[in-house]
Order: sequence, then structure tokens, then C-alpha cells
Amino acid sequence: MKTLRFSKKLALATVGTIASLGLVGSPAQAATLGRYTFSTVNNLDPSLVADGVSFSQFSYQGQDKNTSFPDGNGTPPDKSFKAQAFSDDDAIVNLVDGNAGIPTSQDGFFAWSIQVLPNYIVSLSNLSFEVKRDGAGGPNGLASTPQDLLVRASLDGFNTFFDVFNTSLDENNNWQPLNVDLSIVSQLQNLVSPTTVGFRIYPFNTAAGKADNLRIDNVGMQGEAIPTPALLPAAMLGLGSALRRKRKQNAAAV
Repeated sequence: MKTLRFSKKLALATVGTIASLGLVGSPAQAATLGRYTFSTVNNLDPSLVADGVSFSQFSYQGQDKNTSFPDGNGTPPDKSFKAQAFSDDDAIVNLVDGNAGIPTSQDGFFAWSIQVLPNYIVSLSNLSFEVKRDGAGGPNGLASTPQDLLVRASLDGFNTFFDVFNTSLDENNNWQPLNVDLSIVSQLQNLVSPTTVGFRIYPFNTAAGKADNLRIDNVGMQGEAIPTPALLPAAMLGLGSALRRKRKQNAAAV
């Protein structure tokens, strides 16, 4: 018995054929695919995960492993996740501007990944999260905290990567909601199993000699996860019928 193996191109072509034949309805509405709320101390697991995807634990990676769970941007006892060592220079900004260089081990970052499960096609539309600078010294007590932030994504474990967002952070001790439009990032559309998308958030750049103390909360990923198992066989049958009809037409024309 032969086993059919579907490549990414074939899967996408098949779903496209189904849509063109009117065998499926309109595309699914974007919904929350996963969320991290850090609602309790030491809990870095996602608090919500939709069908069709899996999410890794949230993490901080950098020189200083001193992390904590202070109050979050919600009703106590809601928590957030805080790390204490990030890049203090503009090395990451230089990468955004296209200059040569690779982030060093001193460029601390928050990280997580999302994996597409079999028989689903996933498109990412938005990333939302909230951050708060949380330092001491200087004007507003923020001189030692990051002033800027970069979001980077990768499809191969960060052997290669692409930047999707950068911004300056709030100048006061306020929670700052941020939204990243991923629908315009072509690399993050129509993903199939076993694709894993890695994300990193790099806070950086300080007025002082170090970059410390940033809280993050309510990290959410929005998009579409469209199931395909019931559609693929029908599409293959439709393609086969169309090919047979085309051969008959060609034979009749000879």
C-alpha cells in the first residue's frame, strides 16, 4: 500500500484549489492562538493554546539569570515576568539599520516559539504584549533601563532571522501596550507542519552604563489555524478529475 506524502507546496496548492472550486467557505477570522499571562510565580507555560498549534515555555536568555515575577498589569495577585540584563548599547539598532554584526551573548532577550501541528495551515496576524521599564537612578528612576525594543523572528532556530518590529519605550514608569502587525510579514503566512517559528524580544540601549529591569506581561499571538485533513482528499480527487478531463479534451482535439 502506497503512502501519500504532502509537501508544503502541494498542501498549499491543494488548499488553494479547494478554495477556487468553492469547496470551502470564507477564511477563518483571526483569533488568539496562544497567550502568556504569568498569572502565578514561576509559571512560564502558555495560559491559552488554540487547536492546530503548540507553544513553548516563555523564557529569558542572557548573561544574568536573575528573573522574578513582580506584580503585572492586572488585578493583584496577577504577576508579570521580569529580567535584569539586556544590551546597553545600540548594536541591535545597527542590525535594524542593515549594518554588519551578530548579537552577542550580552544581548539578553525574551523568547518563545510556536509550532504548527499536522493537518493545519497557520497564518500569524498580530503579536501583542505589554512592557514596563523598572529601574532606579536618573530622571524618573529609569536611567539604567532599556530605552528601545526590537522583535525578531526565525524559521530555522535563529541561524537566520528577520526583524518584524522596533520601537522606543515609554519614558515613565507606565505599562506600555504594544502591537505588532504580522499579517504583512510574508514569511509568517500559510505555514504548515512541522514549521516552528521562534520569536525574540530584545530590549536595549540605556542612558547609563547598563540595561536592567524590564517587566513583560500578557503576551498574545493572533492568527488563523485552518484544519485541512477533510479537505486534502477531496482536493486530490478534484485535481485528478480535472487532469483526466484535460487529457480527454486533448485526445479529442488530435
